[in-house]
Amino acid sequence: MASDTPDAAALRRGCTRLATSASLELLPGATAQIPELARLLPAGARIFVPHLPGRPIGDAVPTLVALRQAGFEPVAHVAARRLASRSEYRSFLEAARTAGLREMLALGGDLDPPAGPFREAADLLEGDMIRDAGIGVVHFGAYPDPHPRIPAEILARAMQRKLDLAARQGIATGIVTQFSFAAENVATLARGVQAGSQIRLGIAGPCGIATLLRFARLCGVANSLRAAAHLGVGALQLTGGADPTASLMALVAALGASEADGSRHALHVYAFGGAPKAAAWLASIAANREAH
Repeated sequence: MASDTPDAAALRRGCTRLATSASLELLPGATAQIPELARLLPAGARIFVPHLPGRPIGDAVPTLVALRQAGFEPVAHVAARRLASRSEYRSFLEAARTAGLREMLALGGDLDPPAGPFREAADLLEGDMIRDAGIGVVHFGAYPDPHPRIPAEILARAMQRKLDLAARQGIATGIVTQFSFAAENVATLARGVQAGSQIRLGIAGPCGIATLLRFARLCGVANSLRAAAHLGVGALQLTGGADPTASLMALVAALGASEADGSRHALHVYAFGGAPKAAAWLASIAANREAH
């Protein structure tokens, strides 16, 4: 990174702290990668396990168990619209309780029409099932860039409903942002999040340009990627090619190095190029050296 002028030193500290506290994603069934993650990441790091389209949520349980046994804090994605029934959700929560799961990420999901009775993430918090399962923290997704289908005012009302339902049950909350290539948008969202919720700032991990373009289209962030491309081919390669360090530095600069150095913010890496590659990049930043 840059030389240690006062501003550059603060930028380095912010990047290092965010990398040290970062979470990332591991696909269900990828348990063979866990020993490598344990070598690269600090004990207790959060590893999110996605709820994949077309797959029952119970498929994630063995991976969640293996992560807990390896010393990580597993976090299960639960996509409301992908759940076929209340019994599927109840069975998952019972298995999660047995596995010692303490955190989950409640998402709406993109299936239309829904596979079962749940239409949005807030529906997952109705009743006492989450609390009774021993889950003490529920994370929610947020969008720095405009959502491709849902107006901002509807998203804001849905977020408030989720926060209210969690508060009534004494459940702590966190926010995980969608990845974006507009650092100012991420910083603006982070500053507007309700006090008390930790904010995990989404960033695309190391991957090739073709992979990045595919996920940008799938996740509805192609507009911010096109804006990054206007900076020139070199900027685009730094933003989404082999090394996302430039994106991290831009995020810390937009947030403000002092805010990035605080405990309220953390990093969440979307491991499009694979969890081990993302973990190796995080380890290099946490060690204050360039990734190669």
